[in-house]
Amino acid sequence: MRIHGISRRRLGTDGRGVTDLVAMAGCPLACTYCLNGRLLAEGSTIEITAGDLLASVMQEACYFVGTGGGVTFGGGEPLLQGEGIKEFAALRPEWMSLSIETALQVPQDVVDALIPTVDLWIVDIKSLDQDVYRGYAHGSLSVALRNLEALMGVKEKVLVRVPIIPGYKDEQTARAEAEALVKMGFERIDVFPYVVR
Repeated sequence: MRIHGISRRRLGTDGRGVTDLVAMAGCPLACTYCLNGRLLAEGSTIEITAGDLLASVMQEACYFVGTGGGVTFGGGEPLLQGEGIKEFAALRPEWMSLSIETALQVPQDVVDALIPTVDLWIVDIKSLDQDVYRGYAHGSLSVALRNLEALMGVKEKVLVRVPIIPGYKDEQTARAEAEALVKMGFERIDVFPYVVR
């Protein structure tokens, strides 16, 4: 797997309990306010096997066991390395939770293959308006929505994040999108503002 690094002992931001966030390299999007832009530009990556990654995060085992936490794969777009995540999932102990932060910009078979092993899907829906999605993220809303629909069968494991994006989408629009997602059947929605520096 290609990663940028591991942010350790995070609490309340990437799933239940204490988590280690594994920042995966690579992303098909080019979001205007990308939080990982510097890393992507620098191209600073580390090659690591699933076994070595597990050995590394096991340093936090007592925190994971005590809080119900575990590992969150973020990005970039972690699903670009779905096979590596599957390999990691097969090695992890059953008490270690596994979450993925994703914009779902991958073929649906990648999502389908990981549904049985992921405990929490944190889905970043940039916008429900194709023009805004394309203008901000330079990606395909239809791909994201098709994969989001594929997660309906495990919707209790899905948290959909709806950002307020300065210059692209105001709070009223974000709240309306959240309501639309609830009507689709998703119950866990997080509306939040992007902080642009």
